[in-house]
Amino acid sequence: MSSEFAVPGEFSGEFANPDVKHQSNISLLYDQLMAPRSAAVGLADRRPYWIAALVILLAVVSQTTGKMLMGGLPVVEVPFFILACIAQVVMTFVILVVCVGIYHLAATHDDALGDARVLFLLIASCLTPQILLAPLALIARGIPNGMVLWISSAIAIAVWVFVLKVLAIRNYYGISGFKAFLVILLPFILAVLFFIPLMVLIFGYVIVALKGLMG
Repeated sequence: MSSEFAVPGEFSGEFANPDVKHQSNISLLYDQLMAPRSAAVGLADRRPYWIAALVILLAVVSQTTGKMLMGGLPVVEVPFFILACIAQVVMTFVILVVCVGIYHLAATHDDALGDARVLFLLIASCLTPQILLAPLALIARGIPNGMVLWISSAIAIAVWVFVLKVLAIRNYYGISGFKAFLVILLPFILAVLFFIPLMVLIFGYVIVALKGLMG
């Protein structure tokens, strides 16, 4: 199965580095941290969709653990922790599906039709840095002013994930980095455009209701 990356002739259906062919699928997650271009090509070529589920699960568990540790919440209370993780996994999956659909529609063009399923795998794998949140929370709890380290690390990882998503879109569809940046921002823009009128309507309804009560 050849790579679907849209950059003409750059990969020619093969990996840029022949050694990548012999790597395990799990090792591609390490490449996602250190060499995202190579990892993205490998993921698109092999399509190990189970990795998307694995990364989402590990990222959510690590993020939830980190937040609970730094917020002083009881991680040891297993039922509460499991319910929190399940809710977050479902929410993350739904958000990813919606965002990937928007990314795919916005980035698709005649020379790069792409595959939304492959894009979902690539975008899900971009959450790999979030797996580091729990270890960082453990370190932060053991040092003075650990909250500063935790907040700084969380912001850095969020930026890291964002950059990986931009690179994934750019590499897969063969578009410019700036256009890929705008594509990643599009769901946020649409959400703002949706919620602002909604909040205006709710505010207007509240004002009318209050006038009715006072009148």
